[in-house]
Order: sequence, then C-alpha cells, then structure tokens
Amino acid sequence: MSEKERIGWIGLGKMGVPMSKNLIKKGYPLTVYNRTKDKTKELVTEGAKVAENPKELASLSDVVISMISDDPALEEISIGKNGAFEGAKAGMIFIDMSTVSPVASGKVAEAAEKKGIKYLRAPVSGSTALAAAGTLTIFASGPKDAYDKCADIFGSMGQKVFHVG
Repeated sequence: MSEKERIGWIGLGKMGVPMSKNLIKKGYPLTVYNRTKDKTKELVTEGAKVAENPKELASLSDVVISMISDDPALEEISIGKNGAFEGAKAGMIFIDMSTVSPVASGKVAEAAEKKGIKYLRAPVSGSTALAAAGTLTIFASGPKDAYDKCADIFGSMGQKVFHVG
C-alpha cells in the first residue's frame, strides 16, 4: 500500500493504548474503538478519531488491528452484530494481536476468507514497557502479501517481527 494506511484499532487496554500511540507517532491516521468509551479519551488527545462500533471503524480503515481480552471479545468485534467484518471492504487487512485460542482464531479466519478480508494472526511477546517503547516481539502468520504490506505497521510496534507462515 502506498502512503500511510488508515488504521482502525480495537481494544484500548494495557497493551492497546501504548501500541496504538506508536502508530500515531509514526504518522498513521488512526480511528479507535473500545467497549468502554472512556478509554478512548487518551488517544483522542493524541489525534485519533473514535468510531461508534467496529463496523464503522472498519468502513474507515485499510487495516484493522485488534488487541482484546479473550475469545468472546474477538468474535464480538469481528464477526458479531456491528462487527468489523460488516463494515469491511474486500481486501481489507484484519490483524488480531490478542492472545486467543486457535479455535476462535480459526472461526474468524474462515469468516474473513468468505468476505475477502486478509487475516493475520500476530500475537505479541513483551510487557507494557516494551509496548510503550515500540520494542515488542511479534509473531505473524497469514498471507505473506498482507504481512509484507503491514511490515512498517509491525515495525512501529515491535523490534523483532517474524512471519511464521
């Protein structure tokens, strides 16, 4: 992708906030969503826009990144009612950076394929301090072409980034 991709970020917890801040620092236009709206305020002061739901966020984004708490949350924000996949255009890249089960990830991957969405699983290793410093370790799997398009995005959040198939 040329120019800076429009990124949508879902999940502003302990890891999501510093990781998304690093994207803003690198000049990426960012739209955020969190189930608890108060958690978006800090990112708004940094220049992010806020979406009402994941569907709206996806409609405004080239790449959507999720960093959420568990399997039910992943399914809700991706394939649920008003989920990101409802607002996604074919060719959008969805990156899940959460630590979720292979079963939930597989279910989301199957739905992504049916919608023409490129799905990358990219869990991270590291602490909140490493997230703030942009020095996480990231292990991404999924389509190599989507990974390559997101190399700079991953590089904004991680120091060691690997495509593992």
